[in-house]
Amino acid sequence: MPMLNAAGLNAPAIYVDPLVFPIATDPNSGREFLDSVASIRSAYGLEIHIVGGLSNVSFGMPCRKLINQAFTFLSVEAGGDGGIVDPLQFNRETLKSIDVNAESFQLARALLTGEDLYGAEFISAHRDGRLKE
Repeated sequence: MPMLNAAGLNAPAIYVDPLVFPIATDPNSGREFLDSVASIRSAYGLEIHIVGGLSNVSFGMPCRKLINQAFTFLSVEAGGDGGIVDPLQFNRETLKSIDVNAESFQLARALLTGEDLYGAEFISAHRDGRLKE
């Protein structure tokens, strides 16, 4: 940030992208992104923007829409304020209507935060037909 400021760039013109990696290749990817968002927001306040290619997290997984919606919800909760997403899958209203107590959301959240190591519970629920998108 000091280098950006020295170059004449200041908030709110600064957009930070902590990079989103697929949860299918590393069970810590979701948690690392969410922790990064929270740390950046804490360190630099509300003036900067935190964005990312949020749908990258679901590559290689079943129920991508559910994972993407849960991840976007968690990203906003951590302090993210933008992202590259499929606007046909969800928008601000969709995020407001997410039932955080639903089994589908809880399983996706556990997958994305690393509580469900390697997605064993999530994948089992998908195979059993218990996940609702």
